[in-house]
Amino acid sequence: ALLKSLVADNPVQTANASKLERLLDQRKDVMTRSLALYHDHGLQAYQADSSYALAREQDAEVDTLAATMIGHEQQLLAQRQGSSDATVASSRLLTLAAIALCLGMLGFALFLILREQRQRLSSERRVTRANVELAHSLAESRRLGDTLRQLSNLGHMLQGCRSLALGKLLGSPDLPLNHS
Repeated sequence: ALLKSLVADNPVQTANASKLERLLDQRKDVMTRSLALYHDHGLQAYQADSSYALAREQDAEVDTLAATMIGHEQQLLAQRQGSSDATVASSRLLTLAAIALCLGMLGFALFLILREQRQRLSSERRVTRANVELAHSLAESRRLGDTLRQLSNLGHMLQGCRSLALGKLLGSPDLPLNHS
């Protein structure tokens, strides 16, 4: 019964298992009769009985059927192994393809990161140049502002000198002349 349940998915092996079960039942019956004959009448009576020759024939049939079943199972095992090997090969191929795809994606991501970093560094250099130019422009603006203040002060001083000089020429040293 256990053998039948193990080969239940294969009709050929199920039929062989049923046949083997019948052969083994017959062999048990012959063995039971042979043992009873041996106990009752001895070894010579057992060897002289026709069941002695029948036992050898039954053993040969059981061996042949068992060899047939084992051969069939080995063929099925070889087929399953071939199928399993094919599945393993395709799994390996898919795994390698997935790895290649992942490496490609990582490479593309690295390319994008490096491109972004180059753009960021370029932007930082432009900002640094702009800051330097701004600092120079600011320094130039301060210098020009200082120059304008100095010129304005000089202009006031010259105006004061002119007013003083005109005032002395006209005789009134305390009165500044505002001629606009």
